[in-house]
Amino acid sequence: TSGNRPVYKTSGGMYGGSYVQLTNASSQFLTVNNFTIDPTVNGGWTAIAIVRFRGSPVSNEAVFDFGASSGFNNNITVRRSGTSSGMNVQCWNGWTQLANFTVANCIVQDQWAVYVVRHGLTSKVTELILNRNVIGSGTGNENMYSRGVNYNYIGRNIDGSGYANMDIGGFYFYNYKLTDAQ
Repeated sequence: TSGNRPVYKTSGGMYGGSYVQLTNASSQFLTVNNFTIDPTVNGGWTAIAIVRFRGSPVSNEAVFDFGASSGFNNNITVRRSGTSSGMNVQCWNGWTQLANFTVANCIVQDQWAVYVVRHGLTSKVTELILNRNVIGSGTGNENMYSRGVNYNYIGRNIDGSGYANMDIGGFYFYNYKLTDAQ
């Protein structure tokens, strides 16, 4: 982002490492270049976010929201559920919802955590994993298809709501479903 740039911190992150600080009041977020999510090639996809939610909860603050348009069109969204300590995961094929589930009490303010969202093509299951434990999942009625995503935000929802008060110690997206051992 060119305006309201996030702040890069050289220490104080998970295990003392560096991180990027995003602040809701300054509408700070990160963007990711356009790319293709193609679960049909390698059997799924995996997103990993090392996150610390800071201060007071912000309604629907997004860890990430990747999609093909400004609405819920081919989106993969991971965000706080309202102002609760729950995390909401949504996946869409076009305008058809494949997964929508919320896991209560999985956000601890001001504490680093590793969130993994993993989708399997043949199982149609999307999982939320917190610190190596599967804590929630949702099963779709159809396979997720390949899609180009050109609205890709970390720390913000595509519709412009839910800017996050959080620190990002790392974010990784793989175009295949990682196993537990990986």
